[in-house]
Amino acid sequence: MPLYTGSYALLIAESAYLGAANKGWSPLPNTLADVDKLAEVLRKHGFHVWVVSNATGAEIGSYLREFSAEYGTVPDNRLLYFFTGHGYSNPVNDFGYLVPIDAVDPAVDPKAFLRSAVPIREFQTIAHEVASRHAMFIFDSCFSGTIFQSKGSLALPDEDEKSRWRFLSTEAKAPARQFISAGSATEKVPAKSVFLPLLIDALNGAATSARDGFVTGKEIGLWLAQNVPTLNKNQNPQTGMILDPELARGDVTFQFSQTALPSTAESAKRAEKSKFVKKLSYSVDVYFDYDKSILKPASMAIIDSLVQELAQENLDTMLIVGHVDKEEQLSPAYGQKVAMRRADSVKNYLMSRGVPAAQVYTEGKFITEAKTRADLARSRRVTIAVSSTLK
Repeated sequence: MPLYTGSYALLIAESAYLGAANKGWSPLPNTLADVDKLAEVLRKHGFHVWVVSNATGAEIGSYLREFSAEYGTVPDNRLLYFFTGHGYSNPVNDFGYLVPIDAVDPAVDPKAFLRSAVPIREFQTIAHEVASRHAMFIFDSCFSGTIFQSKGSLALPDEDEKSRWRFLSTEAKAPARQFISAGSATEKVPAKSVFLPLLIDALNGAATSARDGFVTGKEIGLWLAQNVPTLNKNQNPQTGMILDPELARGDVTFQFSQTALPSTAESAKRAEKSKFVKKLSYSVDVYFDYDKSILKPASMAIIDSLVQELAQENLDTMLIVGHVDKEEQLSPAYGQKVAMRRADSVKNYLMSRGVPAAQVYTEGKFITEAKTRADLARSRRVTIAVSSTLK
């Protein structure tokens, strides 16, 4: 049986900081591409992904509330919250904050900073409020981590097969609220993250203590704490459970295979074979009316044509990305809902035409740069990206 009823991730990437000449926070040009790579890995773990980029503090708060309300009421859901961007710790009281793109330098205007910054304590509140069995909070930022300092050691599951499965039947089913940050209060995240690529490696299995296709949140946290400093000696990730015994009994679990990971020799054979396989990558767009997610006949015809093409191919993955224009974003959370409804509408239609659901992933994104009415209409779309091989 599946470990979870559903898996949902909210990924927030802050990149367009205005720099020292204006507000004091340097731009982070790599975060958007990095978070797309993380989204791809999480989709392979069965997550439905929300991707948010360059949001203000108010918008981040709205996304957090809407995401938690939408998915945090189901007891057996798995939730993952991720933020990449600047972090800040107040030297007076040690409180930690996530820094949105509209935050000013607290040394220049501390009151204005507090109006837009996102307190880490807000995630502590979310961790207590959501009813889902497992929630994981990962921050590619540096700040004080006092809300999640662990009491006692983080015991890992044994490599012994019987012990491992005993773990999966106990801690994997007990409540867990786990936190990982990229560094401590006195450290600084580099412009090009070393934390995120290693997080992706960990999710792909590098952090597992047994080659059985499972990796846990505790394994990921400790593996990052051990390996990030080897690439950046000035960065030491923090990891721990929430300071609440009832919510710290379990361990978030990721299953990337029902069988053991392939050996190096097997991987080499697969890589050699892949040299002779014709790989295809292409995309199509379908369009929607304002604030609607109902497929038009013209869009159905485009999708039907795509399904006919897929009959000649072996589908690897299909990513369906719903978009909204800036006028449809009555609020950030509402815009996300419209984007996801559009993506789900296309996914359901594809499934009705025989496309396997296990290889189809959905995501919502926003378009804010549209300037003309034609630009707005083009933004109300779903992009279907296909990765496949010829039969």
